[in-house]
Amino acid sequence: MENEAEKLTKDYSNYLVVNVSDDLKSVGEAIDDTLTRLDEFSGLVDVISCHVNPETSVDILSRKEELFALFQRVRKLEFAVAQVRQTVDAFDHLVATAETELNATTEGK
Repeated sequence: MENEAEKLTKDYSNYLVVNVSDDLKSVGEAIDDTLTRLDEFSGLVDVISCHVNPETSVDILSRKEELFALFQRVRKLEFAVAQVRQTVDAFDHLVATAETELNATTEGK
């Protein structure tokens, strides 16, 4: 009986054995990948900051209002284009329907 109990205990303990080495490996790879990307980004920021002229930054900031106005015009233009696209699609559907009806009536004559 004790022998069976020990065997049963060993069997149950095998179910409880957790192998986290694969999980740790994938987590480690994700961390390494993130660190690599962070290092690349940091290098890119360093390169950009070395090449930025302070006068250019001031010039861009002084034109901020003009840029916002331009962005507004672009948004309005995108909205107008979307409306024209909807109108053309609706008209195209009407033309296709009319052509279908016209072919059906002329073929029957």
